[in-house]
Amino acid sequence: FDLPEIISSLIQSRGRARKADSHYVLLIDRSNPNEEAQLSALLTSEKTMRQEALHRKNMPLSFDHSQDLSAHTYRVESTGATANLDSSVALIYYYCSQLPNDRYYTPRPEFVFEDETSSCTLKFPPNAPISKLTVQNGNKSLQKKLVCLEACKQLHALNALTDHLLPVAHEDEEEISLDIKGRKELHPHFIPESLAGNLSASTEQVLFHCYFISFRAQSSSWNSINFCLLVENSLNPDVTNTEIQLGVGVVVVLSKPALTGIVELHPRQVEAARIFQEVIIKLLLDKKLAILSPGSAWEPEQQYFLLPLLNHTKVSNSDAVYIDWGCIDVVLSSVGLESTRTTEISCEKRSSASTRNAFYLTNKKLEALYTADGQILVSKIENSIVSMIHSGTYYCITRVLKDINANCCMSAAEDRKLANCSYFDHFSKRYGVTLRYPDQPLLEACSIPGFQKFLSRHQQTNSEAGSFLRNARKSSVELPPELCRIRVLGMPWKLLYYFSFLPFVMHRLEAMLIASQFKQTVLGSCPSSYVVPTAKLLEALTTKSCQESLSLESLETLGDSFLKYAVSRQLFLVYSQQHEGQLTKKRMTATCNYTLYKIAVKKDIPGYIQLESYDANNWPALGKHIIRQSNSGHNRLTHTQEETCGIVDKKQGVRICCYRLIKLKTVADVVEALIGAHLTSGGESSALTFMNWLGIEVNISPTLVKQVSTCGEVHPGIFEHFNIHALSDLLNYSFTNPIFLINALTHASCPDILGVGCYQRLEFLGDALLDYAMTSHLYTTHPGLTPKVLSDLRSAAVNNDCFSKVAVKLNLQRHLRHGSGFLHNEITQFVTFIRNLLPSDNQQSFGWIEAKAPKVLGDLIESIAGAIFLDSDLDLQLVWRVMKPLLEPIVTPETLPFQPVRELFEFCHKRGAHVKFEASHKGNCTIVQAKVAFDDSYFEETAQSTDKESAKKLAAQKLLHCLKPLQTMDLTQVRPC
Repeated sequence: FDLPEIISSLIQSRGRARKADSHYVLLIDRSNPNEEAQLSALLTSEKTMRQEALHRKNMPLSFDHSQDLSAHTYRVESTGATANLDSSVALIYYYCSQLPNDRYYTPRPEFVFEDETSSCTLKFPPNAPISKLTVQNGNKSLQKKLVCLEACKQLHALNALTDHLLPVAHEDEEEISLDIKGRKELHPHFIPESLAGNLSASTEQVLFHCYFISFRAQSSSWNSINFCLLVENSLNPDVTNTEIQLGVGVVVVLSKPALTGIVELHPRQVEAARIFQEVIIKLLLDKKLAILSPGSAWEPEQQYFLLPLLNHTKVSNSDAVYIDWGCIDVVLSSVGLESTRTTEISCEKRSSASTRNAFYLTNKKLEALYTADGQILVSKIENSIVSMIHSGTYYCITRVLKDINANCCMSAAEDRKLANCSYFDHFSKRYGVTLRYPDQPLLEACSIPGFQKFLSRHQQTNSEAGSFLRNARKSSVELPPELCRIRVLGMPWKLLYYFSFLPFVMHRLEAMLIASQFKQTVLGSCPSSYVVPTAKLLEALTTKSCQESLSLESLETLGDSFLKYAVSRQLFLVYSQQHEGQLTKKRMTATCNYTLYKIAVKKDIPGYIQLESYDANNWPALGKHIIRQSNSGHNRLTHTQEETCGIVDKKQGVRICCYRLIKLKTVADVVEALIGAHLTSGGESSALTFMNWLGIEVNISPTLVKQVSTCGEVHPGIFEHFNIHALSDLLNYSFTNPIFLINALTHASCPDILGVGCYQRLEFLGDALLDYAMTSHLYTTHPGLTPKVLSDLRSAAVNNDCFSKVAVKLNLQRHLRHGSGFLHNEITQFVTFIRNLLPSDNQQSFGWIEAKAPKVLGDLIESIAGAIFLDSDLDLQLVWRVMKPLLEPIVTPETLPFQPVRELFEFCHKRGAHVKFEASHKGNCTIVQAKVAFDDSYFEETAQSTDKESAKKLAAQKLLHCLKPLQTMDLTQVRPC
């Protein structure tokens, strides 16, 4: 903090450091003596104030000892807090004021004096844990004090008052309000231990576990090239039979040979495999042939081989592993040629007229072609990699064009000026090269492919299989052989294209191995019924920043709703004496992002999270130490190889490769997504088991369920106030215990009718279970929805306006018991508006309306759902079967409405316009002015309502009506509204 100017500012500023073990730091200018003197004066003033406060004179108070008040004092031994006859009355009033309330009802205590019995009865609001208390002693003033003191004792015994004799509602406020938005913490990043090895020091024969990597195209005529993955450690069985759907109509299958799957390589083969892998990958990355220095160190956490297989190897059912050592030897020989050739032969000095004549006389059958390296057989040059002597660019030769030579006109040229130009003239004018053998056939070549991200979320998934190969052929070029320097002979050019898949395949395999290891960690504590697939766990661990086709967002939405439901159910049953406000605060504390983050850290979940998008340049199989950098906004702290390598968590079987800063909210979202993954795969039992493993209290005992289902009896006269049979017919459900339905229809403002409570606790429970039931319904009914659409559907289907319209459609307002005239007027106005707006009996419940719906009507639907849930012994499926027909028609992606404010922002954002809202107040109304500014014009509309949000929506709707007819026109040229 900067230096305060006065002592009060110093004390107030330092009060921000009130958390345990926190520090307060002041920054002053070292070169400014005035600031140092000012700080010294402030500290001196503070010391003086403290001394005066500690040594002030005590003013003794005189007490009336005629009465013994020790018997009328309640003391909490742990804190020393006391309540006596004088303070108890104020404390009870304060306690009641902190109970849940709304603008229709203010909770307060009521005192009833009976002259005949000389008693005083204290009646609490219906949402208090105590209904009433009665005392009989002394006059009315003493009776009032005595009954309040007794109430304080009982409230403290019920944990409604803290040990400081304050309402529990004030507890944990600092924890709940903790804002973690944007906060990051440092966590290790795990990589699978099964990919680790020590191949660089191998001097003897090495045994490898072999796994086939095959490519299967759905509708392609291309013959694929398959590979084998050689690792020193065996992979988890649930990963070895994996299919990876690529976005180009190709499926990558990872499988294990039929029997042993063990390959033995001697040291020379290990070194050859290492050089082959390095050369191929560097060729794809740098578009040139190169090899790393002999002393380059591999990434020790990922040392494995990706080697080509012979074409006759059947990966579907084979025990033998036929590695294409011939192709590997070709690459090794090309590296040797590259290292020995240091001079280049000029094209102009290479040939003469006599040699050209000799070529045409002896090579009429095209057995050989003249290249920059001399004569090369046609059969060899068709599968080769060349570089151009005039540009250094590398190409893959696909075939010899026997019918086209340099004297022919260039075909399919993008530039029309080259359409009638011959290849001979083109190279002469463009590059200043005179071709010596213009009658030679040209070579069809394609460029060296690069690594691609085939599983990007933006990748088209309906691409035709093999299109990446056909596109390469379509974009081919024609090259004169004499300008081509041979780099690699005899290597199929399709090998490079299929190899370009492998970095991302290994990226996905590494992520699946991490997810599988997390699954094994959970399996160590959970029952054998744990059935979540590894692919589903990977989806839950993959964040949106990875930019892949899968992410945790949809599972996070589902898991969030189930977490809220499970925690609400447990809190409702365990804390049966606490009101809705206390339960809500406990739920907020249990489900807030900070709490979920702390739970995840205890289980090392941040280390398994997939944060970074795929980048082939950071693929450690290149044979060098990679400096890992994040492109997703999540910073990574890179350590040296000696610091990170070998740091292994033996308990979990993972290796720490680096440390990274992760947002706390991202970790919390992953926890919710993991809950959603268990829910979709193994049902509620699997999700609850996983939540118990996390340490989230969600268990409920059968005793608590039985206690709730057999709740207290009520006076028979209460049924005269409710038409239970009509309500049962309306809901198509017959209550076993009608007291649940009676509580669900009673507002807190209703006068005491024979000891009936109010619906607030039921509304707390029903809100959570309807949210989860609707989210689960949307998730299962509309599979494949994007996370954004799923979230929009959930928001449109679960809100107060939607439930209020359902309540009006069912005429539930007629059965509501309340005691507020203000509430009655609001309900009447809203019902009239809905009847005039949607007179049809089959009106939809979703969609935005102009009128503000009273929250009480929406609470009725939620409390009735909670009542059915309790009456049916916590049968959520039965609740949904009863509530679903009442909520229909349920919103679908086709009928999803747009909220006016959001629609206006999206409409203007696409057209580069600026939106602004200005609010003002006039009496009880709020006036909102909406403005849309273009370059040369603006539009504005004004609306008013009783609340700001409704006025804002109305103004946005008016602007949309004005702008939509003009969307096909140039809005900058029209006259403003």
